[in-house]
Amino acid sequence: MSNRQPISRVNSQGNQLARALGRRLRYLRAQTGLTQLELGRKATMDRAFISRIERGRMESGVS
Repeated sequence: MSNRQPISRVNSQGNQLARALGRRLRYLRAQTGLTQLELGRKATMDRAFISRIERGRMESGVS
């Protein structure tokens, strides 16, 4: 027997994780008073990438 989950379930779990991570990042960023641009500069990431993370849109080849 295989322990593999259906792809749709894995994708759903990944999407939920991405959204939860985004909410947490936005909350912590707001608590520190940083803008997305400031956080991006500190993390050496583009502001648009920070925005995508916060919106749960983390495309990295796995949806």
